[in-house]
Amino acid sequence: MKKRDLGILIGGTLIGMSTVMTGAAGWVLKNNFTRRKPKAEKPGQIESMDAMHMDYLRRKNIARVQKQETEELDIMSEDGLVLHAHYVHNKEVKRDPAESVNVVLLSHGYGGSGYRDLVVFADYYLDKGFDLLIIDQRTHGRSEGSFITFGAREQNDISRWVGKIIEIAGSDCRILLHGWSMGAATIYLAVVNGLPDNVKGLVYDCGYAVAEAQMLDTAHKFSKLPKSILWYVMQFAKPLCRLFLGFDMNEAAPFFAADEMMLPIFFVHGAEDSCVPLWMGRSLYRATLHTPYRKMLIVPGADHTYSYVRDKKGYEQGISALLEKCGMN
Repeated sequence: MKKRDLGILIGGTLIGMSTVMTGAAGWVLKNNFTRRKPKAEKPGQIESMDAMHMDYLRRKNIARVQKQETEELDIMSEDGLVLHAHYVHNKEVKRDPAESVNVVLLSHGYGGSGYRDLVVFADYYLDKGFDLLIIDQRTHGRSEGSFITFGAREQNDISRWVGKIIEIAGSDCRILLHGWSMGAATIYLAVVNGLPDNVKGLVYDCGYAVAEAQMLDTAHKFSKLPKSILWYVMQFAKPLCRLFLGFDMNEAAPFFAADEMMLPIFFVHGAEDSCVPLWMGRSLYRATLHTPYRKMLIVPGADHTYSYVRDKKGYEQGISALLEKCGMN
């Protein structure tokens, strides 16, 4: 074969491979970084006992929340999106007018919404005398947005929601951040990015350490393709993220910011998590070295986001210990 023909063959092969990889990367962005449709519920279908228990807690807690005084809130993100939340004033507790108000910000995960997901913790926090801020993250629920950035831009939204809490509850209020999955990664990044001193600690439930690694792991499980091939697809997706979505995937990585976490933190992870592997939670826990307090609860048998229904007692004891360390008990 002549050198010229060999060059054409190699060049054509490289162009073809690049085209395929770019197309695959575009598919990844379209199917993973855009608004997700809520999963349709089929009457009479129960996925698992954990799912049934979660649904029971959800309905029970929503009913109790609706008995409180609730405000619907909208704020503007730094890039012009209208973000939605519910602020729940706890009317079951009598407060001294001079007493500081405790508020928990509940941050849901990928494809979820505030009322559908972390409202399951309302009972616990209302019993503790807390007000609640239940947010819809950008591109979820009733909040605007076209693209999900896995915490890279959402962390700035958390900062604005914290400002709104202080506006409502007073400059001396004390704030706990509680998130699961992507919502946990978001609050972690928000803390290391800098929040007011009102924020005292956080609950980190089944969040990833690095969003790119979590996507790679999930893609491998569903596609059965070798991780080496999927890794190359992600390398093509990353510049597309920067070009079309305006963020760098490396910004969605709590692990890279772990040295800057200085607040007390309670980690929770299910031992059987099929979405965010347990090793991710452990790696972030081990990397979070400079916090004054860290504790990790690993729940046997729990899948993604189901640790609370599997070990409600242990989970609540962990939060209570965190609140004591934060001076919020």
